[in-house]
Amino acid sequence: MEKMVKSIEGSNEFEKANFAERDVHNRKIVQSNWNVPGDDILGMVARNAKVAGVAEQLMAHGDMYMYTGKVTMKKPKIGGEIVWHQDYGYYYNNHALFPDFINVLIGLTKSDHENGGLQVIKGSHQCGRIDHGKLVGQTHADLDRVNLILKAQGLVEVNLRPGDAIFFHCNLLHRSGVNNSDHRRWNLIFTFNTMRNYHYRVDRKNADMKIEAIEKVPADAVKKCNNLKLQYRDYHVPDGSM
Repeated sequence: MEKMVKSIEGSNEFEKANFAERDVHNRKIVQSNWNVPGDDILGMVARNAKVAGVAEQLMAHGDMYMYTGKVTMKKPKIGGEIVWHQDYGYYYNNHALFPDFINVLIGLTKSDHENGGLQVIKGSHQCGRIDHGKLVGQTHADLDRVNLILKAQGLVEVNLRPGDAIFFHCNLLHRSGVNNSDHRRWNLIFTFNTMRNYHYRVDRKNADMKIEAIEKVPADAVKKCNNLKLQYRDYHVPDGSM
């Protein structure tokens, strides 16, 4: 993890690609997004047999590609909240026909309740897609239904040490709170999608770009990787972000 954190901290290109979204408390969540795994240290993580390989095994729908990679950053004392949502709440409106996405969230720093760590509702991925709306720029799930599911299923606090990972389906309800601690909270997140699903995407800036199944690398590829510059990535900043 130290190698990845240092590569992010030392990359001017990565810093320039950062953008922020505000929550209902006017706090910021800072992130960087990209779509191509690449051959640098972050690419070696995305393509790793322990990441992409396990994701394919869990979904059991054959080859997958990396839909998006991102780093989300909550600064000490000012990091913002992300409201209850399903990722398929976004992807459905992006013309993805199937809920064939899986997320791999990796803690780059310690992550817990105090610094705005991940919370999920146990088994909520089995509830199907829930209607979503907008709240101060964030997409949120129908709160009445969320509260019913929460009462029935229960909340799980996902506490992560650096290097810990959680794999979860795109219909799992999840959120994260504000960072009131003295410590930053950084997560590295990869979302993988099945090859059968990509044909229906219309929201990419480069809609005609060729999507290829992710080329996996051995488990020790991260340890052996010396490409730490994070250059030549297809970073993208949404319109209207800060």
